[in-house]
Amino acid sequence: MRKRHHFFFVFVLIFYFSCSGCTDSGLKDAKTDLKAAEEKIGVLESSLKEADEELESVKSENMRLTEEMAKLQEDVNTLERKNTILSGTCERLDAWSKKLADGYGPGIWYMDESTLPVFVKSMKSSDVNGIVQELNERFSRDHLPDVILKKVDDNTAYLGIDDDDLLTRRMGSHGARSYINAVTYSITSVKGIDCIWLDFEEGDHAAPGEYCR
Repeated sequence: MRKRHHFFFVFVLIFYFSCSGCTDSGLKDAKTDLKAAEEKIGVLESSLKEADEELESVKSENMRLTEEMAKLQEDVNTLERKNTILSGTCERLDAWSKKLADGYGPGIWYMDESTLPVFVKSMKSSDVNGIVQELNERFSRDHLPDVILKKVDDNTAYLGIDDDDLLTRRMGSHGARSYINAVTYSITSVKGIDCIWLDFEEGDHAAPGEYCR
């Protein structure tokens, strides 16, 4: 672009000198044209300088973004490696915890300060009916809703709740989760029962469906 400006300027000079033999009026016009051309060249050169500066700024910003993207990709790779390690650890812990829970045999798992239940009573010779009866005795003492056994079919115990509103709205999310976990762990402690199906009206803190240990 600069070369084009220079060629234009040279052209104007040639034009100017070619008019040296012209009349005073023509010479005056040529000088006016030359001045206008010089001003135009100045404006164009100023614009070119601004464009160059803007281009350098863009290049700098592009370099910064490229470096930032490279760092982010490195962070993603690190997180993916950690996630792989954690996934393997979780799988091992799940297998270990299942074996540990199965080792207690049939019995009652009940709520403590966390949402995860603890084993509180062994009932090795009991069936699902016996577990439900023992749970309901404890629930009644703690003013919690009773569990209603509907049927056992295909390794699943189908249960209802005698007070849906208490479970889903008045126990809070922590209480509802603790309650469901206690029922799930206790019922599935019986050999041959892998999951429970809880049937009740969905509320703010609990939803019906299948729950497995």
